[in-house]
Amino acid sequence: GHAWETVPLPKSMRSNYARVMQLSVKGGLWVGSFDGGLAYLQDGKWRTWGTRDGLPSDRIRGLLETPDGKTLWIATDHGVARLQDGRIRNYAEGSGLPSLDTEALCLVNDEDGVERLMVGTSNGMARLKGERFETVPVPKQLLGHRIDDMVSSPGLEGKNALWIASDGHPSPMLLVI
Repeated sequence: GHAWETVPLPKSMRSNYARVMQLSVKGGLWVGSFDGGLAYLQDGKWRTWGTRDGLPSDRIRGLLETPDGKTLWIATDHGVARLQDGRIRNYAEGSGLPSLDTEALCLVNDEDGVERLMVGTSNGMARLKGERFETVPVPKQLLGHRIDDMVSSPGLEGKNALWIASDGHPSPMLLVI
């Protein structure tokens, strides 16, 4: 048989509740905690980030690393952060997000073929254009309900699509892009 091993988060996080995880293309593991910030494990060593380092919140709800491994997008209950070149950039009030209560993160090729970040919030979706977010219209029944997850893939008819899971709708929804 197999043996399970418990791997505690670093004590500096003051939390041992891993909420989201993302494998890194660089070989490590990103871990977002419920209330202790962000951690990265590689070669048996941890590195951590929290509000003391510039994150908008220590409550991490979503992680997305870009395919080149150069950028990590972080969804929190107080906006979205970008970790790039060791620096954190926050997108909060005034950034164009329909709500700072964010969770789902997805890279999507838009109608022009440009890859853009999509963010699911508790009040709809937004797409990053340049350094600002613009609201993406969603069905009425999703407003006021957090978008929990998004996946970009071919849709039912083979066109680019965004699949959306939300606590405001019992079945996955499909947005053809």
